[in-house]
Parts: sequence; structure tokens; C-alpha cells
Amino acid sequence: MVKRNHKQCQGDGLVIEYYSNGHSCEGYYQGGVEEGAWRWWDENGNKQKACHYKEGLKDGLWTE
Repeated sequence: MVKRNHKQCQGDGLVIEYYSNGHSCEGYYQGGVEEGAWRWWDENGNKQKACHYKEGLKDGLWTE
């Protein structure tokens, strides 16, 4: 697992990104692009949305 800020999103594996507004997201990178399930939370830890990526492209429905 790697904890990074939003501007350092490269590489492979699980990444947790933190934004300046207190929000965060968690997902996977493979070959430097988004892959698989991604989830976003607000500053209070409430889940905001979820989606799935395939080879860096949104795949399927987003839930908000």
C-alpha cells in the first residue's frame, strides 16, 4: 500500500490519495493507470462514490 497525494499517482498497487479539502480515495494502479475498484470519502469518512476502472477508463456504473 502506498499513501500519496493526488499529484503523485503513478506506479502499481493499492494507493490511498489525500486531497487538500480533507477528502480521500482508495484504488489500484496497474501500469500507471487506474484499475479495478475505486472509492471516495468525504472529510468525515462518509463514502461519497464508488466506481470501477479497466485499463484507466471508467467501466460500468458509478455509485454516489
